[in-house]
Amino acid sequence: MNSGTKTLEIEILENIEISSDIRDTIRSSAEKALIAEGIDRCELSILLTNDNEIKDLNAKYRNVNAVTDVLAFAMREGIDGDLNDEILGDIVISIPTAE
Repeated sequence: MNSGTKTLEIEILENIEISSDIRDTIRSSAEKALIAEGIDRCELSILLTNDNEIKDLNAKYRNVNAVTDVLAFAMREGIDGDLNDEILGDIVISIPTAE
């Protein structure tokens, strides 16, 4: 990662109602995983959603018409361009399935 101020920017988006405990646990787990991997500067978005939404995304992006617990979309995956290394990508979690 680039030098400079160490910052982990983790954006949690929700389109379902969840408790603050679940949201805080997910944020804390993401931070711990990034730090364990030696990542101290990055942007990561996490969408907390339901089974219908994740099934639609799974069908659209993976051609798999099924519910899953987690989808991950890496910003650099399959791209040889010059992208900002600090933007990791997006994670989508179906809370009902992941629980």
